[in-house]
Amino acid sequence: MKNIDDLYKKLEVLEQKQLYFQKEIQVLKQEIRHFHKSVEETVPVHQTDIPVQKIKVNKKEKTPVSFNFEKLIGENIINKIGIIITIIGVSIGAKYSIEHDLISPTTRILLGYLVGCILLGLGYKLKTKYLNYAAVLTSGAYTILYFITLIAYSFYHLLPMWFAFLTMCSLTILTVFTALKLNKQVIAHIGLVGAYAVPLLLSSNSGNIKTLFVYIGIINIGISYIAIKRYWKPLCYNAFSVTWILFISWFFKDYEHEQHFGIAFGFLNVIYLTFYSISLSYKLIKKETFLASDVVLILCNTFLFFCLGYLVLKNYLPTKNLTGLFSIYIALLHGLVAMFLYKQSVKDNNLQQLIIGLCILFITLTFPIQFDGSWISIFWIGEAAILFWIGRTQQKGFYEKFSYPLIILSFYSLLMYWFKFYDASGAETKINLFLNPYFLSSVLFISCMSFMNLINLKHKNILNYESNLYRIFSRIIPSVLIISIYLAFYFEIATYWEQLHQKSMLKDEMMINRSILKFKVIWLINYSLIFMAILNYINYIKIKNNSLAKVAMTFSSLFTFIYLTFGLLNLSVLRDLYLNNVQHATTYFIGIRYISHLFMGLLFYTVYLNRKIFSNVFFDCFSHLVLLWILSSELINILDLFTNLPSYKLSLSILWALYSLGLICLGIWKQKQYIRIAAIVLFGAILVKLFLYDISHLGTISKTIVFISLGIILLVISFLYNKYKNIIDNKID
Repeated sequence: MKNIDDLYKKLEVLEQKQLYFQKEIQVLKQEIRHFHKSVEETVPVHQTDIPVQKIKVNKKEKTPVSFNFEKLIGENIINKIGIIITIIGVSIGAKYSIEHDLISPTTRILLGYLVGCILLGLGYKLKTKYLNYAAVLTSGAYTILYFITLIAYSFYHLLPMWFAFLTMCSLTILTVFTALKLNKQVIAHIGLVGAYAVPLLLSSNSGNIKTLFVYIGIINIGISYIAIKRYWKPLCYNAFSVTWILFISWFFKDYEHEQHFGIAFGFLNVIYLTFYSISLSYKLIKKETFLASDVVLILCNTFLFFCLGYLVLKNYLPTKNLTGLFSIYIALLHGLVAMFLYKQSVKDNNLQQLIIGLCILFITLTFPIQFDGSWISIFWIGEAAILFWIGRTQQKGFYEKFSYPLIILSFYSLLMYWFKFYDASGAETKINLFLNPYFLSSVLFISCMSFMNLINLKHKNILNYESNLYRIFSRIIPSVLIISIYLAFYFEIATYWEQLHQKSMLKDEMMINRSILKFKVIWLINYSLIFMAILNYINYIKIKNNSLAKVAMTFSSLFTFIYLTFGLLNLSVLRDLYLNNVQHATTYFIGIRYISHLFMGLLFYTVYLNRKIFSNVFFDCFSHLVLLWILSSELINILDLFTNLPSYKLSLSILWALYSLGLICLGIWKQKQYIRIAAIVLFGAILVKLFLYDISHLGTISKTIVFISLGIILLVISFLYNKYKNIIDNKID
């Protein structure tokens, strides 16, 4: 069969060359006639031996271009226009006779068949000498026979359905046979594609859409065979465009859900599978390189099928909930094609990747179409994990790149799910801490992200190692993992306290409500502190990633600042509630402070382990600032619990001064100049505070204590500088 197809191709090429040579021969004959005429006019008859090169030919009399253009119009364009006008005229005349009842239905049908047969006979008679002209007549004849058969069955019911169906199948076979026999694409174009216009020209709004679709299906089968057999791709493109235009026009104009559901959905499948098969056949049978036009055809065919099929199913009540299954059906079709291509050892990666990509796409679309909630995210991240694993371990960048948008989509979907359902659960229904479907969804998501992160660490993508996209997602994957772990527990803790708050509001206990909200803030901060402490420690012991350490240190600093501000403020409110003997206020209102300090200490310890990523100046200043802040808060807490002092100004000033003295000692001992300078700056701030703020609110005894204390501390500092001046002068950092 392959040799026969090759011979047909060669024959077609030779015929085209023959037409070209015929045109050249006509031009040469015309030039020879002009040549003889010029010789007769300029040279005596007896001078027959004149050299050819001396003969002057009047070039102005050559008109090959004009002649060729005329030949093109006269021999090719006019006959095609003529047959089209003939078909339209027959159609209009038939329609007029129908509307005005001029002749009987049987006579109309017989006359129509007679016109078609006459044209067919003329085409057969003239095919030897006038092949192109005969092809046009033949194609017009088949079009008329198609349309006569259609109206005989659909309008007049003169033919039974089986006979009309058999007749149109026979006409399709004859058209295919004639087009292949004469090797003329024009027969297929006018004869088959032109047949699409018949129902439009004869439309009487009869609503017999089933007959129309069967009619179009038969034509498409013929077109499919010819387009593949003779490699006539324009025929396929024309049929594709006309078929979808006809269906879309009918769907948005006359489609009714209850009446036309089966017809519409069935014909959608026929259209889709027909043109999908044609597209693949070009590649498999003809061994054609997969081109951009083929990609466009497959994509347009697939998305038209999906969009229209989705509308058909969604708007029909019994199938309203089957739209996700429809997406799976399309994905399954592409999956089967991909398997078939693999077994056929098709080496064109463009085709295989397109089919696999479409399969993945429609699998991805299934869950958002069919379901709501977290299962969308779980499905997407699971799919992303599989693709990432295949792409990275098998060094197939296509699969890995396809997982990237799925990671982003799944994470975004999970965030939306968290914000929506945790808020609703906290306000309306009771959920058990860590034993609920929301947390289960988070665990599944985290498991998939952990798997991808493990693959990312163990396997480097050699092919795409220098790619910016590869480097970006090598950082995005661990980042999404860390954020998802943090937020999964964060929302659980927040929801637990929110439910307690909702429960207390029902009892109208205002103070308890206030304390619960404070505990919520504190425990969320505590959780953030311990989370960062664990992350810092794991990175220090196991991962040892410098980039992760820097990011973790940044967030550790942020959560430390939140603890020193909002955390200590809320702890102070709980202390005040305890001191005011609010109902249900226990020593836990005080003890929570030291639990929080413990978490802060653990975080600070892990920051200390990773201190190498900071400069010594920054780390030391940060550490002493945190320590002084917490000591100041504890001093206020102790004064509130055990004394009735009206002000903290005196105590804080003395504390800061003593701490400044300690910094001086530390700076001298460690030989760190910046610590000593920081101590002096702190002491200067104390003096400014003392004279501008404290002194106006202090009594005589308090003023005496403050001034004596600060004076002694200053003297001690001065003594230390004098005693250790040699050390300070010799070794200054």
